[in-house]
Amino acid sequence: MTSAMFNLRNVVLLCSLVALTESRQLPSFIKPCKKNDPHLDQCLINLINGLKPKLAKGIPEMRIPSLEPFYVPLVKLDQGSEAVNFKATFKNLTLRTGLVFDVKKVKIDFSKPSIFVDVLFPRVKLDSVYNIDGKVLVVPIKGDGLSTGNLTDVSVQLTVTGKYVPKNGKTFLQILTRKINFKLGNLKLHFDNLFGGKNKALTVWLKACRRTDPKLNDCLRHTFQNMFPYLAKGIPEIGIQPLEPMHIEKVGIVKGQGGVTLQGAFNNLIVHGPSNTTALYTRLDLKKGRLDIGLFIPLIKVEAKYDLKGNILLLPLVGIGDAKLYLKNVTTNVQTRIVFPKVKNEEVMVATSMRVDFSLALMRVHLSNLFNGNIVLGRTVNQFLNENSKEVVNELKENIGESLAGVFKKIMNDAFSHIPTRLWLLDDPK
Repeated sequence: MTSAMFNLRNVVLLCSLVALTESRQLPSFIKPCKKNDPHLDQCLINLINGLKPKLAKGIPEMRIPSLEPFYVPLVKLDQGSEAVNFKATFKNLTLRTGLVFDVKKVKIDFSKPSIFVDVLFPRVKLDSVYNIDGKVLVVPIKGDGLSTGNLTDVSVQLTVTGKYVPKNGKTFLQILTRKINFKLGNLKLHFDNLFGGKNKALTVWLKACRRTDPKLNDCLRHTFQNMFPYLAKGIPEIGIQPLEPMHIEKVGIVKGQGGVTLQGAFNNLIVHGPSNTTALYTRLDLKKGRLDIGLFIPLIKVEAKYDLKGNILLLPLVGIGDAKLYLKNVTTNVQTRIVFPKVKNEEVMVATSMRVDFSLALMRVHLSNLFNGNIVLGRTVNQFLNENSKEVVNELKENIGESLAGVFKKIMNDAFSHIPTRLWLLDDPK
């Protein structure tokens, strides 16, 4: 991009120079500005703007090539910061501006001498053949193929310094230094064939929403819904392991009063079913730092080891062994406190705390080896648990909710704490 914009600015610079020198015969359509003009800056701006119709085909007598479209043979990028680290080449870069640009300022200092030019391009379209290899935060990016892009509000400032050189009784300006700066209002790029076309998940699993969208909550609901199938298989680009089956190290149970008094834990849980989750709603409040999500899971199957001791509605329960649970039509309400810190100069979303409430239509459970393998007592307790499953779950909601909050919080942070918000929660273009 710098190479392309630099050449465009060279055209503007050349126009300024020929307007101020007698070193060549100017075309008839150019009206030179005068050095002692009190409105010299505005005269130069008018001169450059007046050349716009000529720039499409070029101005051969001034050695200015056609600028629409503008071709750049090669652009090389080598970005080595901690947050963004990649190398890329863009060949046969084609830029189209429609020759719509606004010369904001032209300033000439004859004493130094130096020239400053400030130009704004409202829109620039580009396409090229690319090759890229690197990483953005923890997300790798690698591929080669065709690329397209749209840039808006491209502001370019060129500063040139030089010295006067006498020759054959005339004075010429010899350029010594050239410095260019540019800013982008917004940039959208598309790369075909990333990862050889084999890893399309990188470009499709995250759907972007705009912060000012009046239907932001509905857009975010679709974003989360779109993620679930990819979470099931894992997203190695950001270090997320497969969610199906889900592995939970421990769900602790400490209940000392009420209809259920129980102590112990379920350990090494293997959970099937979360990948079939449906996002019921999302509610994001950026000012309050709050994100609420409603989820529905039609069936959850759990296999685990259990170690429990206590009473279930006056019936004793003691055992260590294998556990199998089937949960049907689980509705979960997740309330999350969020912040937006900067990580490696990129804003990300981090969940600081989470509360999980849930309900279910039906639960079936089987605990093996109750009462040291007593078949009669074990059958009685399992039957009682299944007949009173809703009451038992309601008594243990707080314990289970706290454990689920820890699991969900980790999943959310594993994903969104590595993804810049500018990729999925967009600001309006400035």
